[in-house]
Amino acid sequence: MTISDPSEALAAVGIHRAYSGVKALRGVDVTLRRGEVLGLIGPNGAGKSTLVNMLTGYDRPDEGAIMLDGTDITGWPAHRLARTGVARTYQRGHLYRDLSVRENVEVAALATGRSRAEARGDATGLLELFGAADRSEQPARTLPHGLERRLGVARAMATRPNYLLLDEPAAGLNEGEIGEFGEVIRSIAATGVGVLLIDHNIRLIMAVCERIHVIVQGRSYLEGTPDEVRGSQALVEAYLGRSGTQ
Repeated sequence: MTISDPSEALAAVGIHRAYSGVKALRGVDVTLRRGEVLGLIGPNGAGKSTLVNMLTGYDRPDEGAIMLDGTDITGWPAHRLARTGVARTYQRGHLYRDLSVRENVEVAALATGRSRAEARGDATGLLELFGAADRSEQPARTLPHGLERRLGVARAMATRPNYLLLDEPAAGLNEGEIGEFGEVIRSIAATGVGVLLIDHNIRLIMAVCERIHVIVQGRSYLEGTPDEVRGSQALVEAYLGRSGTQ
């Protein structure tokens, strides 16, 4: 794979990963550049979350490399990557439910070496951005689902990442919330952060992503603009399960 600008990209290069003999990833190549929104889609079990785990240091490949701004970071642990500018969200929250909304964001900032004053300042700005400032002193457990998802992204942004990987952040949101959330994603990318978006809401993916990368059965299957991917017969076949020979 050729990386167009390796000095400003998070890339998986030829990634293979198997668990107990079952191949989860089979030579995946994908590049996330700063300031773009890249969609990652595919059928259930395609290997999307496995790839995110590789890119964020929660797992390591059997073969291939993870590159960060031109440096091979394969095998670096998650806490080291978080301090180097790679952040993620999770499918199931990972909030401190008994802490306040503000404290949740502050803790994330403190974990990457910010001072208390910096953490508080970051939390204030992020809660404004994510529309949760008026609930900043409430326990996180009291938030409605839509704001829970936003708080998860705010916590990730509190680490001041260069690359943000969102694993199904819009799950459970209603149509109005999804539209607002899409605007938040665009605003993050506009600051120069590269955003990798995994979500089953294809409408959201098509609306906010500049490029879309499709994984099927652990392989890089298709990549293109939203228009190119939307009109692809290969994509239809992938989701209908007729891609086993690819």
